[in-house]
Amino acid sequence: AASDVYKRQIQKAINKASNGDEILVLEGTYPENPIVNKSLWIHGHNYPIIDGGGSGDIVTIESSNVTFANFIIQNTSAGSHAVRVESVSYNNTISRNTIQNCEGFGILVDGSIGNNLIIGNDISVKQSGLFLLLSPSNEIRDNNLHNNGEYGIFLESSGNNTLTNNLMTNNKYNFGLECDSLPEFNQNIDNSNMVDGKPIYY
Repeated sequence: AASDVYKRQIQKAINKASNGDEILVLEGTYPENPIVNKSLWIHGHNYPIIDGGGSGDIVTIESSNVTFANFIIQNTSAGSHAVRVESVSYNNTISRNTIQNCEGFGILVDGSIGNNLIIGNDISVKQSGLFLLLSPSNEIRDNNLHNNGEYGIFLESSGNNTLTNNLMTNNKYNFGLECDSLPEFNQNIDNSNMVDGKPIYY
């Protein structure tokens, strides 16, 4: 796989890349809404800022086998998402990002068939921090979800997810589920997950 270092526009680097390539994004502010439609490893150096300009979703992942890590992601419009994993996408890693100053949601996994790893992110937004919709069999680990205007973590019609060592603090509603069938209630949630300093017993 080839490697590329980018300090201009992330979308141009994605367009230029091939499946399996690595893109290292240098420090700076990137006013754009990149769409990841290839299997890529995209990594920020010294936490570059992706600013969505208050319009729509900021980062959209349409491919599978994507790693997106080490960014500050900010400035969505209400009802939009800082990171959206689309239904055609699975087996992705979203890691060590800071999501802030967003009128909408943090991370949405929307209809994915699973095996996504969401690890080590710090999320504070006006709506819910992490929202799984019709997306089973993911791992959510070591995330800090705080001061979100709605839920810290919300699972809707999404069974068999594993939650470990997530901290939910000072959210309007820290944790919630909405399910249409009994199997969707089956989750692997241990008491390493904390809500306002107290363990979850699920």
